[in-house]
Amino acid sequence: MAQNNSGSSAASLLAALAIAVGVALFGFVLLGKRTPAPLPNVAPATNAMSTTPAPASTNDPADPNAEHVDLVEKANTLLAEGRPQDAIPLIEQAIKANPEDETLHFNLGIALARNGRKPEAFKAYEKAIEIYPDYPEAHNNLGNLYMEAANLPQAIHHFKEALRSNPDSASAHNNLGTALMKQGDSATATLEFAEAVRLNPQYVEARCNLGNAYLSQKRLQEAAEQFQAALQIAPQFPPAISGMARVRRAAQSAR
Repeated sequence: MAQNNSGSSAASLLAALAIAVGVALFGFVLLGKRTPAPLPNVAPATNAMSTTPAPASTNDPADPNAEHVDLVEKANTLLAEGRPQDAIPLIEQAIKANPEDETLHFNLGIALARNGRKPEAFKAYEKAIEIYPDYPEAHNNLGNLYMEAANLPQAIHHFKEALRSNPDSASAHNNLGTALMKQGDSATATLEFAEAVRLNPQYVEARCNLGNAYLSQKRLQEAAEQFQAALQIAPQFPPAISGMARVRRAAQSAR
């Protein structure tokens, strides 16, 4: 009897999906591609890095004429234009005049990472944290670099440090959830993704990650709700489209 109830539930879900997301499912067939690195047994998750450079400090006593402010503004403009290699020398020049300004080291980390100089980016973010240990954006970005390097314990440590300083950071909750999923802890990851969505209901990446987490736990209805919500926000978002396709396949298999 239990098997029949399961089949009925799966059939009901399939019917609802066919009505609600039929167009999205065809979109998946046309796209046919997956984005970011896959998680164990679920679809890819996405993580967020703080990529907006911090404004230069103007109250540094070691900066009599605030000349470094102009340097940083020029560097930020170059970064916005996709020219990190040109921004790096300007930020380095500002650091020579203001070596204890954590925001300059943070901005240097962003520029170096965008230029593919990841080992140097590590050092820049670490220096920013050395100067200001409670720098949530620096911890968040350093955590992402560690996650890219497959050092999950260090990634998790820095995401938690970011949240200790700023518990309302939706991106840090999403990133921590992604690292936990990669580590195989889907239950705790689900809580982090859910908190990211609570803090920012328009956060489509976090909604897809939450849907993936539910899908890994065979919570198909809840997974479908998250993917549908993501599609309401961004109708052509590939992870949401592919997520709905996987929910449909899982519901078919459960019949």
